[in-house]
Amino acid sequence: ADRTFEAGPRTLPAVVAVSRRLEGLPLAIEIAAARLAAMPVQELAARLDDRFASLVGSQRTASARHRTLWTTLEWSYEALDHEEQRWFRSLAAFEGGFSPEAAAAVGTTGNGDGDVVSVLTRFVDMSLLERLESMPVRYRMLRSIREYAAMLLADAGEDITTRNAHAHFYIQLASEGRSELYGPSQEEWLDRFHRDRENFRSAFSWMLEHGDHAAATQLASSLGRFWFDSNRHREARATLRRVLEVDHGEPTPEVLDAVSDLSLLAMWAGDLDEAQRFADRAEAIARRLDEAAVARVWNLRASIAWGRGRLGQAAEHMDRAVAGYRAADSRSLPIALGAHAFLLLVTGRAEEARIAADELAALVAGS
Repeated sequence: ADRTFEAGPRTLPAVVAVSRRLEGLPLAIEIAAARLAAMPVQELAARLDDRFASLVGSQRTASARHRTLWTTLEWSYEALDHEEQRWFRSLAAFEGGFSPEAAAAVGTTGNGDGDVVSVLTRFVDMSLLERLESMPVRYRMLRSIREYAAMLLADAGEDITTRNAHAHFYIQLASEGRSELYGPSQEEWLDRFHRDRENFRSAFSWMLEHGDHAAATQLASSLGRFWFDSNRHREARATLRRVLEVDHGEPTPEVLDAVSDLSLLAMWAGDLDEAQRFADRAEAIARRLDEAAVARVWNLRASIAWGRGRLGQAAEHMDRAVAGYRAADSRSLPIALGAHAFLLLVTGRAEEARIAADELAALVAGS
C-alpha cells in the first residue's frame, strides 16, 4: 500500500466508495489499498466498479461478503505474472507459517531461493501474505486467502504434485531434525518443530489419505522425541494409532518406533497393561530386525517392570538390554548404562553397579 496516502476533500468520496464497494471488509480493503502505489484512489474506485459488474458464474451464488473478498483477490491474482501466479497457488499447501526454504522446496521453478524471497516480498506488499515477526523469517497466508489459492491450485491440476512436494519436504525436515533433538541444538530444533507442527499434521494426513503409509510412518517415527519433549502425548497416541491401523507387511525400524512409543505413552498414562501389550508387539517386530532392536525392547520391558515396582525384574531386563546394546555398538548404550547402574544399586548389586558406572564414565570420557 501507499504509506504516504492521506484522505482529503478531493479523495474522500472515492475512499468512501471503495470502502462501501468492499462492504467494509478489512482484508479486502487492505488488498485493494495495495494498488494505491500504482493508481490514484479515484481510479481504484472506478476499476472496482468494473470488476464487480463483471461477476459471473459460481461467484454470484456465494454470500455477498465472500464474493466481495474473492473478487478483490481475483483482481490481485490477475496482476501477477505467470510465475508469480504459480508461486501463489503453491502456498496453499502450507498450514500456519512457513520459511522461504519451505516455499522454495514446494513451489520452486529452479530459479533459486533469491527469487523466492523477492516473490514472497511482493506478496507481502500486496497483502497476500503476512511476514511474521520471527527469526528466522517466516510467512503466513491468512485462511481466507489460502482457501482462494487452494481453489486455484486444484483448478490448475497442480494439487497432488504440490501437496506431495509439501509432504516430502516435511518428512525430510523431520528426519534431519530427529538426530538433532539428542544433541546440543535440541532447543533450536524443538522450536523449529513447534513452529511447523501444523505442517507436520497436514503432511501426515495427506500421506495417509493417499496411501503412502511408509512415508506417514517415517514422519511419525521422526516426530516421536518432539512429541515426548513437548508433552504432546495425546497427539502422539492418536497419530501413532493411525499409523498402526494399516498392514505394513514386512517389519521396519519405523514401525518398531511407533509400537515402542505407544508402549511408553501408555506407561506414562498409567496404563501398564496396555504398555505391556505394545511391548509384546514390539518384541515380535524387533526379533525380525536386529540385536539393537531386541535390546530396545528389553529396555522397554525394564521400564514397565520399574513402573510396577518390580525393581529386581527391571534390573534383569536391563542386564539383557545393556548386553544387546553393547554387542550392537548402539548409541543407546550410555543412557542404558546409567539406568542399569541405578537399578543394580537399589537391588543390592553394588559391585555390578560400580562396574556399570565405570563403563559409563569411560564412554563419556571417550566421546
